Amino acid sequence: TIAANSNYHNYRWQDGSSDSTYSIYEEGIYWCCVSDDCGNQACDSIRVTYDKNLDLNLGNDLQLCEGDSVIIEVIAAPFNKYFWYPKNYINCDTCRSVFVKPKSTTSYTVVGQSPMGCITVDSVEVKVFPSYSFYDTIEFCTGDTILVEGLSVTQPRLVEIANQSENGCDSTIFYTIYEATDTIF
Repeated sequence: TIAANSNYHNYRWQDGSSDSTYSIYEEGIYWCCVSDDCGNQACDSIRVTYDKNLDLNLGNDLQLCEGDSVIIEVIAAPFNKYFWYPKNYINCDTCRSVFVKPKSTTSYTVVGQSPMGCITVDSVEVKVFPSYSFYDTIEFCTGDTILVEGLSVTQPRLVEIANQSENGCDSTIFYTIYEATDTIF
């Protein structure tokens, strides 16, 4: 946003708007003519260009498993101030590199400000996949040997098998193995 001196009575920007400020969203030449209470007029213009060296890049979206963390870093940008949003599950909301440990999928946005006051923004989504635990019970007869996930079991016990789910996160299957009791009918 650019602003003409607020001491004038009338303002006319290149697009016909008449506010004392004008918001700029793209490169170009912008001008404003003003007049004061006495009818004195003045005009001025400004050329706005985009500095491609100010690109802010967080890289591709990320994936992690529930309980894991990741470092997100602004890649090669000449900024001296950083502002991260949201501020939850982040170790530093004003650093170039941050450590995040979200509990659920979260989109993190950083605003970078250059020493000249130029601002640019980028976002990255951190998708959080859950870890799973499954429970099952298996009954066997005295003297039998059963095979549980490749493991031979001959006594009652708890068997814990660690696997990876399709998204690469750990999943655990707990088998409660117990001996059948004789029942007389």
